[in-house]
Amino acid sequence: MRKIQYVTTYRAKTAIIGRMKARNAPWIIVCLLITLIAFFLGTRYGQQVEQVNKLSAEITRQIPTYFPTPSPTTKPVSPVFEPYSDVTGCQVSMLKEKMWKSTRESSRSATLSFNTTPLVTYSCADSNPFRKEIASLSPTKTRWGSLNTTIYTDSKRHTVYAVVTTDSSSVYVRMSDSVAALVANTFSLTTAK
Repeated sequence: MRKIQYVTTYRAKTAIIGRMKARNAPWIIVCLLITLIAFFLGTRYGQQVEQVNKLSAEITRQIPTYFPTPSPTTKPVSPVFEPYSDVTGCQVSMLKEKMWKSTRESSRSATLSFNTTPLVTYSCADSNPFRKEIASLSPTKTRWGSLNTTIYTDSKRHTVYAVVTTDSSSVYVRMSDSVAALVANTFSLTTAK
């Protein structure tokens, strides 16, 4: 009898365990899938962190570690400005840095440069010589002193174009954006009213 009781209890236990395994099987699969998803997401996050670390290492590598201190005898050089009046027929006048030189002059246009870099080019030709360069740029209307001006800014080339108009003529200006403020504040035409 004892043997029969043992066999029946053993069968009952295995039947209960078998049912528990059948009930837990979907949960085990779900837990495995969640673990796999967490692993893949962690791997992707780790790759992003690695990219950020590489970028920050590259940036810090480019920053100089030695900053020379200026000697007390060296004075910073401040720019020296002088008035500029053109010798062409455009009647343009403005303030310019002393180191700018007129590198190209004709009867209707001129270019002011520093070393070999052109900074300001202007023309009083009948048509705009920069029309192809400003065709895709959006205009902004403003005034330079008493002059009506249309500004076109090309941030990719770091260039500013201006069309300065008076009652009788127009002057077309192309300038580096580093000198645009100086030109805008001091530009004038002697024929302007």
